[in-house]
Amino acid sequence: MNEHLSEVIRIRVTPSHAARLGEAAALSGLSLSNYVRRRLSADDMRKDDAIRWGIGVLLAGSAAELVMLLWK
Repeated sequence: MNEHLSEVIRIRVTPSHAARLGEAAALSGLSLSNYVRRRLSADDMRKDDAIRWGIGVLLAGSAAELVMLLWK
């Protein structure tokens, strides 16, 4: 999905967190905005994958496996 980037979100972080994010962005060759946007997208994808996996476990009838995962 290629939506137009029209919204701006400002967040407060600690100076050390800002420095770590800035360093990671620089190391990856991305602007801070692009780096954070990609991290958020990757987190969303991981959550979606985890949900699909959980549904698959439930459909397979292995509730015990799902309970073990949730209690980790």
